[in-house]
Amino acid sequence: MADKPDSVGGFELLDKLGSGGFGSVYLGRDENGRQAAVKLLHPHLADDDKVRDLFARELTAARQVQGFCVAEILDADPGAERPWIATEFVSGPTLQQAVAENGPRSGSDLQRLAVQTATALCAIHAAGVVHRDLKPDNIMLAPEGPRVIDFGVARAVEGTAVTSATMVGTAGYMAPEQLEGDRLTSAADVFAWGVVMVFAATGSQAFPGESNMARIARVATGEPVLDGVPELLLPIVRSCLEKRPDDRPSSRDVLDFLLGGAPPPATGTAAVAAKAAAQPTAPAASPPPQADMPSPPPAASHAPQPGARHSVPPGGFASAVPGDTPPPVARGPVLPATDLLAALYDPVAALDRWIAAEKAAGPTDHAVRAEALLGQAEALSELERFAEVDAKLMAADRAMAEQGPPPTAYAARLQLCRATTLLGRGRYSDSDVAFQHAESIARQGDVSLVIARCSVGRGRLSILHGADPITADRYLKDGLEWASRSAAPLLRCEALRERAIALLIIMRSATASNLAEEALIIANQLGSRRVIAESLFVRAIAAAQSGQTSNGEQLARQATELAQELQHVGLQALALSTWAVVAVSLHRNEEAVRGVEHAVSIAERAQDPRVLVETLYSMGRVYRKAGRKHMAKPVVDRATSLANAIQLRYSYAARWERLFSRIRPW
Repeated sequence: MADKPDSVGGFELLDKLGSGGFGSVYLGRDENGRQAAVKLLHPHLADDDKVRDLFARELTAARQVQGFCVAEILDADPGAERPWIATEFVSGPTLQQAVAENGPRSGSDLQRLAVQTATALCAIHAAGVVHRDLKPDNIMLAPEGPRVIDFGVARAVEGTAVTSATMVGTAGYMAPEQLEGDRLTSAADVFAWGVVMVFAATGSQAFPGESNMARIARVATGEPVLDGVPELLLPIVRSCLEKRPDDRPSSRDVLDFLLGGAPPPATGTAAVAAKAAAQPTAPAASPPPQADMPSPPPAASHAPQPGARHSVPPGGFASAVPGDTPPPVARGPVLPATDLLAALYDPVAALDRWIAAEKAAGPTDHAVRAEALLGQAEALSELERFAEVDAKLMAADRAMAEQGPPPTAYAARLQLCRATTLLGRGRYSDSDVAFQHAESIARQGDVSLVIARCSVGRGRLSILHGADPITADRYLKDGLEWASRSAAPLLRCEALRERAIALLIIMRSATASNLAEEALIIANQLGSRRVIAESLFVRAIAAAQSGQTSNGEQLARQATELAQELQHVGLQALALSTWAVVAVSLHRNEEAVRGVEHAVSIAERAQDPRVLVETLYSMGRVYRKAGRKHMAKPVVDRATSLANAIQLRYSYAARWERLFSRIRPW
């Protein structure tokens, strides 16, 4: 163990527990005698920025999941000379070791294992994570119950395609879509759970073979060997091992079956018929186009697609990429209790609630009135009604002055609301000062929600000001870290979207696509139509820039339609102009010109000048690609003039142009 240091981060390193592709795991002990499993990155990988990023994402993925089903993170330093993660040391064998030494499980012992591992899988998926390497070696049998370990290839880590050279996962446990290199969803983990249960019950592989290639071929084309699986588990295990991910139950369906004995979900043709009968969804009526504006492009259908397992938010919008299987939506209310997040989740509902709270406040309830007015300002800022925000903030200041010194969290939120409003108005230098002020107050009171939003806001500003992309990425990484600390998936979703845009501008398309996909999965889990629309838009740009032009066009249509329904004017203009850029690359010039002209007319009505700048740049590109260069120049000149007027750096125009330069036809 020549490469093993004596200690790391206050943990004395004792015995080596194992080694993997990224690092080695040691038994560690701190000064209080507490034991930990310390994972240390291999020395030869410590200088590889990509590997460091994967290591950091492993940490982020593990922190998202509730601690009752995974080994708890005790400490970590992904920025160290050799990054490391210390997790709770789980005393006990792996499921692989237990079956090898004591034979297969049976009776109530097997039932408990099935229920406990399915519960763990539900928690993992509810956190917006897909493990991607669930197997007996990654299930520790602690005295208090099994723990899932090793998130090194989790969905939040990497979207690497599976090839014979770079296999992500373990042969025999990887789902067919994982073998083919398709984009993975929680259905891949459900498949692996079924294989694990076959091993636990029989000691044998569900897809046996003399070599890895033989096992892979069996998974892809053969049927599982289920001899010896008890009748109690057989129906749900068989359902989990369906070849098509859409035909498998969700992890929540699996747990419901195990707890209640309900029949497993229908698969194949039966599933399509059942879903069609159970989810009749009428498309929402779109408002008629204004007479002086071209009609937007045809909207995508709201009806659920056969075999899809999407969660459908109120209003009937079937969101996400066709074929995706988002994690199951949490049972019960999903509207965040935190006031700041309420405005982000559904600003219309939050505004109504705060107006009612202000009316209900008594004449001496100054703090209550101040809180209600601040809540209204936050919602109005999210609704892009910036002209109304200042009056609400001034009224909130007056009400709080009657009460006395404001609480730290209130003061931080108020400054954050000012910063986001200034950003929306295009006053970027003033906005940066306000973000710094808000973050300073928030750090005094450890208000992690505000710190996260300030970091994301400063990252967005760095992009708009043409700063070094590394600076922008640092702010956005900080935002992701603070969102994870505050256990706020809504803020994580926002940070993922902004970082994806930053990476798209510097042409890191693959990483940006992974981040955009993760944001869309979280958005679907949260169920907020507004958050889904914003995530669809970023995913559309990522898909188009990655060469998935048709998919990008479809996603941009969905984002446009949903933004129109929500009256999210700025997003509607941006999504529609993005659709037009993709459409012109597919040589549908007339449709693209009508679409982008409609987008600019919508942007003219928005109060956000940045939206108009970006939409005008898109119009210039569409005109050029459509052979109307004489019309493109005045449009681009106008966009550049407006960008300069609102302090957008000159390089911003070049970056935005470069972002769309790789949107090309197949």
